[in-house]
Amino acid sequence: NSPYVSHYIAMLVGRKLLAKAQLKLGQVDHRNFTQLKEILESNADLFHQQALDDLSNALTQCYGKREISLQQPSARFRRGDLLEML
Repeated sequence: NSPYVSHYIAMLVGRKLLAKAQLKLGQVDHRNFTQLKEILESNADLFHQQALDDLSNALTQCYGKREISLQQPSARFRRGDLLEML
């Protein structure tokens, strides 16, 4: 795995957490931290799986269903190409 994969997964999980809490990033502060923590703890597996699915779909859009080397997606992660698709 590319070391960048975990960064993308964390970003996607964070987006899902904010969406579930109906918050924007700038609204996160000490007053809603407990609520966010509880939402994350009760939905962590779901958010993680959804993030993996989103990432897989984005890579499929880039490369199709063909076999690819690990260097190809690694380069996309480094350049940030996938951010536009996610």
